[in-house]
Amino acid sequence: MRLLHSLSGALLTSFAMTFITVWMAHQITPTHAGEAASASKGHNGLALSITGIRPEAGKVLVMIYDDKTAWEQFDSQQMVAYREFKPTESQAELVFESLTAGPYAIALWHDEDGEGDLDMRAGYPLEGYGTSGARDAYDKVPFSRAAMAPGVVRIKMYYPDW
Repeated sequence: MRLLHSLSGALLTSFAMTFITVWMAHQITPTHAGEAASASKGHNGLALSITGIRPEAGKVLVMIYDDKTAWEQFDSQQMVAYREFKPTESQAELVFESLTAGPYAIALWHDEDGEGDLDMRAGYPLEGYGTSGARDAYDKVPFSRAAMAPGVVRIKMYYPDW
């Protein structure tokens, strides 16, 4: 959810706790790349293109917000969309056809060990993460920059190198 360095331990802990409570949301599998591309060609919705995924194990969880306060608190009760999928390749595309108004801020997390928790060490995530609008792995992304209009949104997944 490109957070890492700049975020406080409390915010990252809140981020991790959000994923524990999010299981009530529906699960939908990723689509093919062509479908994401078609979303940018006149079809309604948000098409998410994720790169840099380690496809070995676990699930990638996607949380989408349209509210600044909910984004800042990673409030699972205020998400406008949620999906999870088992990564089989280093990239994935998801289409959220119902998300047509925007703007939307997107957070990702790769639960590699499948325990339903964002593993942390010294306040830093040990599993993959990413956010819309992030410039690098250490970027604290405010809602104003994370919020994207419907269409194709590209997010890179970052993994710690320690």
